[in-house]
Amino acid sequence: MRLELVTAPAVEPLTLAEAKEHLRVETDFTKDDNLITNKIKTAREKVESMAKQSLINTTFDYFLDGWPGTRVYRDRVPDGPGRYWGRVIELPVCPLVSVTTITYLDASDTEQTLSPSTYRVSTGKPGIITLKRSESWPTAPIQTDAIRVRYVAGYGATGASVPSCLKDAMLYALGCLYENRGEEDAAMSRIVRDLIAPALCGRRP
Repeated sequence: MRLELVTAPAVEPLTLAEAKEHLRVETDFTKDDNLITNKIKTAREKVESMAKQSLINTTFDYFLDGWPGTRVYRDRVPDGPGRYWGRVIELPVCPLVSVTTITYLDASDTEQTLSPSTYRVSTGKPGIITLKRSESWPTAPIQTDAIRVRYVAGYGATGASVPSCLKDAMLYALGCLYENRGEEDAAMSRIVRDLIAPALCGRRP
């Protein structure tokens, strides 16, 4: 199982102006603008990695080697979606906005598209795809990347929809990264973890 970025977020949750205000950098001081812009991206990626969330709408491909219920799926996610008796795919990054397509390789290695009428999508946190009671997963031989779920996760198209606790975590990380010129420490990770806790879906990173 692996996750691949398809379309990166179009904007960052924090603007350069917001970042400079937090860092107490004068607006007319532009020498560090590129540095600050890069640190905004790094701070977002830090928060997203720890929260297992996407802050701004982002498109991902989630690859599976077999359908839920197969041995390869249960072995790789012993405490995860396998507990749903082979009928659920729990997506690794949330909040789920939409599922674009689910495709799979059939016995002749031809890509097929699973009909959306065969499954239900539960958006939000966590993002879950559930096979309908009357349906069965199609035949797909177990192999690397046999199944691909393309989906969109995020709080919205702009930073306005991002929870304040996640923005606060970004601002804190940004301050540390800017002051220390990119060096991280255990204290930063601990405080970021505490700040993001209210936005987590029932589990700490």
